[in-house]
Amino acid sequence: MSRFGARAFAWAPTFVLLAAAFGAGCADVRPVDVVGPTYDRDIRPLLVARCGACHGTTNPAGGWSASRFTDVVGCLLPPVDGGVADGGTGSWPSRIAAALARPDHATVLDAASRATLQAWFNAGAPPARGTMHDPGFADPRSTNFHARFLRAQHWAQMLDPTRADSCGRCHEGAPTRPAGVTGSARNAPACTTCHDQPGGPLACGTCHGDRDHANPPRDPCLFPTPAASTGAHVAHLRTSALHQRPFTCQTCHPARTADFTGDHGNGVVDFAFDPTLAGADAAYDRSTRTCTVRCHHQGGHREAPVWTEAGPMTCNDCHTAPPANHARGTCTTCHAEPDATGTSLRPGPFHLSGAIDLGNGNGTCTACHGTPGDAEPWPSTGSHASHRAPRGGAPVACTSCHTVPQRPTDATHFENSPRAAIHFGGNAVARGAMPAFDAATLTCAGVACHGAGIGGMSAVPPRWGDTTGAARRCGQCHGLPPPPPHTTQTDCSSVICHGGEVAITADGPVITEAGRALHQNGVIDHVGVTP
Repeated sequence: MSRFGARAFAWAPTFVLLAAAFGAGCADVRPVDVVGPTYDRDIRPLLVARCGACHGTTNPAGGWSASRFTDVVGCLLPPVDGGVADGGTGSWPSRIAAALARPDHATVLDAASRATLQAWFNAGAPPARGTMHDPGFADPRSTNFHARFLRAQHWAQMLDPTRADSCGRCHEGAPTRPAGVTGSARNAPACTTCHDQPGGPLACGTCHGDRDHANPPRDPCLFPTPAASTGAHVAHLRTSALHQRPFTCQTCHPARTADFTGDHGNGVVDFAFDPTLAGADAAYDRSTRTCTVRCHHQGGHREAPVWTEAGPMTCNDCHTAPPANHARGTCTTCHAEPDATGTSLRPGPFHLSGAIDLGNGNGTCTACHGTPGDAEPWPSTGSHASHRAPRGGAPVACTSCHTVPQRPTDATHFENSPRAAIHFGGNAVARGAMPAFDAATLTCAGVACHGAGIGGMSAVPPRWGDTTGAARRCGQCHGLPPPPPHTTQTDCSSVICHGGEVAITADGPVITEAGRALHQNGVIDHVGVTP
């Protein structure tokens, strides 16, 4: 038998027959007759022999094990057939029926085996021939299921080894055992036969959800309660299109103890929100079943979702896209996970992280600017590279053209989005220069770095993004030589002028490596004068 339906229910074996000797003790075990075949005596050996090669206990094909009672009585999920496991009406559970109807499984069971299986279902699919307990004690579908009994007793028989009806008197693997009890009663299975998760019967998945996910919902085949009663646990605790890193139970609830002490297991759902994610003022309204948490309350159309609401949360529910007072432009300019229009997300670690993450989320300018591994946050667009490491002058500081934000979320960071705002300062305004940037032509005028304020010279305005190199040529920012009061002599490398800072070549003067630190630094330097 291969995969049955849209989902294989691996959690199911967390429920086991706890054959505790309630009131009488293990010595007074009394058989309870069961008419017809039982799972333990007849069905399990049959299915293991016929199907166990593929559907054993370790990594069973399709997640379905012939050795698990709850797998065998399971059903397909809606909308495949919408049914639940057979309760004694004579019809076979749809997982078994669907498997045996497959051509590659048609000969798995012979006529006699099918008849035995049918007789078992006709009798209500009893798990075992009872001892101290009704057969339904091991059946999650039964009103006599042991989990319901123990819950009503606040798990006293499971946790208190001094009781005469302590589970540990008969069963190995119980959370507690009376002093001196080392074995098990006849035919009493160990609790860990089914409760094989870390923690045994006290594992979170025993009571909440399934084996792999310790949160609701339960298996709807075995616990056919309305789906709305489980709320939005799956949306919060499992990876989805909104977040790759799921929350934990402690995001909304106080930490629990494994031994049910304190308020654990008292029947009341308590809330203790993690303020780093949900906000310091996070709250849950029990009357309306709505959450007021920072994760959702960001100015969108559905800021206080009802816990039992069906349907996914979408962009614009928690915040509009873009949010109010947000810089305009495509989302992908600053954020890594949304699409350009802010209408869909790809799963990642940033969304719903409790912080506004930009770029790669490292919290520095390099989150968006520069290249991976770059120690400095210089963008690679336009003429940034020629300002970062000019061939003929000192590196230009970011503050010469921009107001550098102290934090990525500062208003000045996005005031001219999607293009950076220009606010000249530093060397750009040296010598009393008053530079300006023309956004239409992408040209700078009156910038001290490009010659403004040198003896009345009117430098050629450089154009942002120009790749011709014209702005770097001597004579573009000032004349050769500059106008008076500069001398008319053109031997710039003279020892009484600029010395080794300038070299004369066949193509004219060039700035040497030694001269780059002084050139375009806002000060007119020459030999014998300290800058």
